[in-house]
Parts: sequence; structure tokens; C-alpha cells
Amino acid sequence: MYTIRYSQEVRNYLADNRFDYHVAGVHVELKLLADTLDGLPGDKDSCYHLSETERVYWLVEHHLVVYKRETNDLYISMIQPLE
Repeated sequence: MYTIRYSQEVRNYLADNRFDYHVAGVHVELKLLADTLDGLPGDKDSCYHLSETERVYWLVEHHLVVYKRETNDLYISMIQPLE
């Protein structure tokens, strides 16, 4: 179980696009990710995990999500739509 923390840029993006279908899907997936034991998505083919930095690059709902696993937190540093 993890606590999700967001950068200010990510917070602004989620707030500005809260009615977008894909952004809502990303938000739901992040909430599900927080409930995992390892802080990694269930579909390992959709993510790339750099173990030395604990940084994860994840493709979800037409977005690239970059986050860092910390002791009890998942710090979401970037959400970028894929065009």
C-alpha cells in the first residue's frame, strides 16, 4: 500500500482535464496502483522500471506517466498525453 503524491504540474494537469475520459482513466489506474504491494502496474509490458533509481515509466490510457517509488509513497512527477 502506497500513498500517492503529485508534483504541482501533475496536479494542475489533472484538475484542468478532469472531465477528459482518458485522464479520468489514468487517475483510476493510479489509485489502483497505490493498492499494490510492489508499486508496479499489473501489466509489466506497459512499464519500464529503472531499479537503480526506482523510477518507473508507464504507458496507460494514452498517457505516459513517470513516477518514483519511495518507501511508502509513489511520487507522480509527470503525466504527458500521447498524440
